[in-house]
Amino acid sequence: MSNDFSLPAKENRSLDHIPGDLGLPLAGKTFSLLSDPLSFARKRYAQYGMVIKGRNIYSTAVAMHGPDAAQFVLQDKKSVFSSQAGWWPNLGKLFPNSLMLQDFAEHKLNRKIMQEAFRRDAMERYFKTMQTFFDQEVAVWMQRETIHVYQVSNNYFYA
Repeated sequence: MSNDFSLPAKENRSLDHIPGDLGLPLAGKTFSLLSDPLSFARKRYAQYGMVIKGRNIYSTAVAMHGPDAAQFVLQDKKSVFSSQAGWWPNLGKLFPNSLMLQDFAEHKLNRKIMQEAFRRDAMERYFKTMQTFFDQEVAVWMQRETIHVYQVSNNYFYA
């Protein structure tokens, strides 16, 4: 198996040159994937290698496995992989203009802005602020005789 990832010289919308099987019409390999995702991925990797085509209920896609493939896709030095195209079917309506759905220069600019908020020193300040708030709230709870907990769907609310 070669770890040499390169792009075709021309756009090629056919997946005939990529190993894998699409499975059942419409459903593809969805049921096998959902029943045991890790075993499914390992079997496909063992059978077809690092670059595999497949189909699920949503779409036909190409999956790349392994650290070299992850580096190739995530670094995207030639700006050919669209996060928006990949994530829109799952997250587009929920987070329409989120950082995860931005591509190339727009994504890079906004990621740089956001990185400041997630530096270690900033995260430590956030934690201290939250801890102060939690300590105050728990102190209030400890003075109560009863704490009412309400479940709405999968969320819990305290009164």
